[in-house]
Amino acid sequence: MQAAIIPRLALQGSDGRMRGMADALRARRLNRRLAPVYLVTMKRLPRVTGILLVVCALGAPAGAAGSRWFRQGFTPFNYDITDEAQQNVYALINPRQDVIAHHIDNGVPWPEIAAGTPYHPNVESDLAERLSSTPSGMTIYLATSPINTGRDGLADYWGQDANMPRPGVWADRDFDDPEVIAAYLDWCRDLLDRFQPRYFNFAIESIELALNAPGKWDSFMTLVREVYPRLKREYPTVLIFVSITLRDPGTPEMLTLRPYIDQVMQHSDMMTVSTYRYIFGADPNKGDPSTLPPDWLSQARDMAPDKPFAVAETGWLAETLWIPEWNLFVTGNPTWQDDYVTRLFTDADALEARFVIWYLPVDYDNLYWWLVQLGLAKPTWLLWKDTGLWDGTVTPRPSLSTWEAWKSRERTYVPPPVPDGAAWGGTALRVTPTAGDEVTVSWDATTCPAPGYHLVWLDLTLLPSFEVVDEVCSAGTAGSWSGPAPSGTLLGVVAVSNDAGAIEGSHGFDHLHGERPGRSTNCGFATKRIDALCGP
Repeated sequence: MQAAIIPRLALQGSDGRMRGMADALRARRLNRRLAPVYLVTMKRLPRVTGILLVVCALGAPAGAAGSRWFRQGFTPFNYDITDEAQQNVYALINPRQDVIAHHIDNGVPWPEIAAGTPYHPNVESDLAERLSSTPSGMTIYLATSPINTGRDGLADYWGQDANMPRPGVWADRDFDDPEVIAAYLDWCRDLLDRFQPRYFNFAIESIELALNAPGKWDSFMTLVREVYPRLKREYPTVLIFVSITLRDPGTPEMLTLRPYIDQVMQHSDMMTVSTYRYIFGADPNKGDPSTLPPDWLSQARDMAPDKPFAVAETGWLAETLWIPEWNLFVTGNPTWQDDYVTRLFTDADALEARFVIWYLPVDYDNLYWWLVQLGLAKPTWLLWKDTGLWDGTVTPRPSLSTWEAWKSRERTYVPPPVPDGAAWGGTALRVTPTAGDEVTVSWDATTCPAPGYHLVWLDLTLLPSFEVVDEVCSAGTAGSWSGPAPSGTLLGVVAVSNDAGAIEGSHGFDHLHGERPGRSTNCGFATKRIDALCGP
């Protein structure tokens, strides 16, 4: 039986409402910086009017059998209203993940952030609990949004509860209001300063706004065009992006969304997706993962082939979903969920995904029971209730074994960035004239050593094309290379790390702190990776 009509507003972003409601119920019951960074200096050298000194880079070897490209993580969503349950969630997921997802879709404390006054204690306690429960040194994926959980307007207010009506003068403001933009920038800055993430999603499921309220899209894009470049300048070591949602390739909705996706991807470091195909799929038997289109994930990568890919959130039914109010019936079972995890990881690995986030660790049967008792249960709450890798009794499902088997694989090695003397520490790259027409290029190969390095020379008179004019395919591992500079009146040289194989790293940032489009064209590097860290 296929759904006839599913109210769109009920399908989007209930995660913020869910966590906020869980916290509220618990309170009632208890009564209480370049990935990489660059430096620019001009020097006069023989035959070279200017040398652009760029410190950059990373790399990674091709994925071998038994390895994985991506990090695996969960959102720490509570399955009950007790403190013990929340603590147990972290105890379950932390040993089984190498990235943690802090998905903050509870609204924005608009008046407080604008006035520079303290947030409501409930906001502070939520943020503090997340931080205190995050293991030291774990990679962090952080997400928030200026869009409300209905994905049809400006985010609601986060105060005593999550997603409350915006108060006072904030009630009628829109995305392009200067005070909204300023406040949202400060909200993002505060979260970035607190959490120190590697990955930051500043507009969760952004593209849904184009479907639900297309008249607000231009206003939203005004905010995006202001927020993205400012955050990139201030936090250059963070990958900053928006996420989109997926439908079946070639469907009318997906075709409608394509131009909007192209717009927003111009202001996003990554292509990250939110995917719940058992809800949005076009196949009548969409609870069976064998009906997944072969290009379910790759369609997203194809829309932004030069950007890193990741799965920002996903899940799959382990029990049958039945919502009479929407005439929505989707068959589910633990075997199909396990099949989906296998398909998900296989496809993500083929796409060299940076991370994959499973939205709900444990079925929230107990939390839903409380909602029913209090008369607060809504159809939306059923959509994700039975998608945990643990069931409602916290008993593992078969999919958890598949998850753990992939987690036990060694991650594909990613060389760290070349130090820049600033954000990445170490010593900045230098170019000095030597004998005759020769120059010496020196970079820090000690602080964060890589298996190999190469040099890429650029013709700066052709900017912004970053046209490659020459390459030194093997520059050694000592951090120094001497030789003649290519012919040209204004040249730039980029030191790039590699895996001593087929993968090169970043070519540095452009003036907007986005990744330069350059690639090594002659040295045989088939892949470019731009998200490595100097560290674990």
